[in-house]
Amino acid sequence: MPQFIPEGYTISNLTEGKDVKTIQYSNTENSMIMFQQYGEESGINIDTEDADVISNVTVQETEGMLVVKGDVVTVAWSNDYYIFLLYVYQGDLSNEEVLKIAESVIFIK
Repeated sequence: MPQFIPEGYTISNLTEGKDVKTIQYSNTENSMIMFQQYGEESGINIDTEDADVISNVTVQETEGMLVVKGDVVTVAWSNDYYIFLLYVYQGDLSNEEVLKIAESVIFIK
């Protein structure tokens, strides 16, 4: 769960499935931040086709990927137990702010 969320965003949805936990945040400008935590047995796909930016990043001392495609920024990383995805839709956040959100994540049990 992210400990840093930019000002103006509030939790709009929480879901918990067998292998994935999701928290959505939204603001009054129709921007959304979605955080997902997957179990280690899960597999994920990240859409990089025709992406504007694909870069390797470090998140919480592990290798990750940052993808910018249109008005969506995606950050993906993992540790020994979980896979994490962070999406920002239609937001005016910089890539650095998105990475700050990712860095602030703590595990959801």
